[in-house]
Amino acid sequence: MEKLVATISEACLLLGIKRSTLYALENADPTFPRKISLAPRRVGFMRSELEAWLAARPRVARSPAPEVSGKAA
Repeated sequence: MEKLVATISEACLLLGIKRSTLYALENADPTFPRKISLAPRRVGFMRSELEAWLAARPRVARSPAPEVSGKAA
């Protein structure tokens, strides 16, 4: 059975971001999921909300990495 709630560390892993970026998103992006209180000093995020937010993000096309030759110039 999959966990319904993700801790802050698990949320960072799921989203592929650092903790500081997660905090910045919480403050800057009104569409970012809100924390839920699990205990007096413990918070988490609904995993389904994090996954939905991530799925709604626009995909950025990345240009292919430049080829590197092994020859010195």
